[in-house]
Amino acid sequence: LDREIFEEFEKDCFHRLTNFHWESDPPYRPNTYFKMGVVDGDLVAKLQCYEENPRAVFENRDDPIYRDSCLEFFVAPIESREEYINVEMNSKGAFLCEFGKGKYDRVFVSSLTDSSPIVEAFKGEDMNGAFWGVTVKLTKAFLSELYKTENRKYQCHAFRNHDCPPDAIQSQNQRQQQNRRNLADQGSHEGDHRRNQTVVQRGKEGTAK
Repeated sequence: LDREIFEEFEKDCFHRLTNFHWESDPPYRPNTYFKMGVVDGDLVAKLQCYEENPRAVFENRDDPIYRDSCLEFFVAPIESREEYINVEMNSKGAFLCEFGKGKYDRVFVSSLTDSSPIVEAFKGEDMNGAFWGVTVKLTKAFLSELYKTENRKYQCHAFRNHDCPPDAIQSQNQRQQQNRRNLADQGSHEGDHRRNQTVVQRGKEGTAK
């Protein structure tokens, strides 16, 4: 692991989630932020949600995490392939991971390979309130095994805006531009995979009563 690049990724500013899907009525929209990048050749995303009492009942791989308060990450890293990876994660770090061309065509990744995303949960509190989150890493080896492709590098693009939590704006803005240059340098010679499609999604309401 390139520690210097990882540390720059950690310093980089979060981006606020502004697109919402599959909402209940009335909608439930806790403030949710994310960032993602290529770190030492692996695709890494960090998602953070301001929610004081998230529901977290499920604990095992491929449990119905969507019934908990969850964060979801969808990515299609290979431009010429229709299949995408879906990872749904709760505040305990439990997750389900599926792979396929559509919602009704996906299968559990665990049925295809012993390789797995690496998911770590975290929680804390800052000037904006209590939060929880997850860091998910999709290694080059994992993507190569899943897509049955060569162990190539890839370029990452995220749908995002530039709305950061207040405590993240100061000091990070000056480092953000340099960090992006570092990630761009790493991603500028990345073979044939020039583009991916990425969606970060806040799950349905699951706050414990």
